[in-house]
Amino acid sequence: MEFISTAFNDVDFSTGSGLPKEYSVRNVALVKYPPVRRQKEDTCGAYAVLTAIEWRLALKLRLQPCTLPKFDMHNFERQGETETFKIRGYGIWDVSNNTEEKHEDLIKILKLEIYRHGPIVVQFLPDENYMADKTGKNIYTGPTSPLIKKIINGKERPISHIIVLTGWRTQDNLDCFEYQNSWGKKFGEASGIPGYGLISVDLIQGNEIGVPIV
Repeated sequence: MEFISTAFNDVDFSTGSGLPKEYSVRNVALVKYPPVRRQKEDTCGAYAVLTAIEWRLALKLRLQPCTLPKFDMHNFERQGETETFKIRGYGIWDVSNNTEEKHEDLIKILKLEIYRHGPIVVQFLPDENYMADKTGKNIYTGPTSPLIKKIINGKERPISHIIVLTGWRTQDNLDCFEYQNSWGKKFGEASGIPGYGLISVDLIQGNEIGVPIV
């Protein structure tokens, strides 16, 4: 696959050195952005997958004809008690005991993937405050109220919200991923971009990532 970033020669993809402090796929020239959509209930996953694939097709092919892409939402291997996560081209990452050092490595890998190939789908556990923030006025840094739960197969379980990581930046002294949401254009107050939000990198875990293979 070709690189999508205009300055990729400045980055060492074996170590991650040279990555810019701020980046967004929205700043790649000659690309028609996928639209900001407004989902119906429980459809965030479908919208996120569609949007990520649209982004990667636009970035890779500049909207030229292509074959249908594949999508891999959960790419796991279990070896005994160890759960590992694979991101193509970057090796195997143990997510069963996520230390701070390993999490930093994972974040670097995700930035490299976004920079090199395009957006990534992730899921996280939203709380009531997040779900009530329909304008995206806050950077999501983790639960400050009860998690959203539903009855699934007779048991009450937390439910995930699924978004598309499109870049990263530091804002209000927080390291954040920029993401495209599916709550319409009124969402986006914190990011300053209609339809986009900001989430702390600390909330992104290896077992909650999907990588479209385009």
